[in-house]
Amino acid sequence: MSIKTFDFLSLLGAEGGQAGDLTDVELRVEDSNGEVKGSIRAHKVILGCISPVFRQMFFGPLQGPTEPGNIPVAKIVAPSFAAFEKMIRYIYSGDKEIASDIKAVLWIWT
Repeated sequence: MSIKTFDFLSLLGAEGGQAGDLTDVELRVEDSNGEVKGSIRAHKVILGCISPVFRQMFFGPLQGPTEPGNIPVAKIVAPSFAAFEKMIRYIYSGDKEIASDIKAVLWIWT
């Protein structure tokens, strides 16, 4: 197995399910009123390698404080948890089928 053939999507677990134990951040999606719509656990280094926004959020000046022993929670404001989860799954897989609702996914990226 090599990095080119590794199934990164498997690190997230089943859609809507529990992620593996190697995750190191929880992405909590809230609407503009602060109501939590859902959360997904992920890997800071994977997201940071792909997205400059995540890189700044996890490793740069936007990095928030963390408490020892607790996984950091990154609050994300987005209109749809389902679209955000699809975007994360697309980042991990590159599979365009996952991003079938492209308008919602692209809105989050802008």
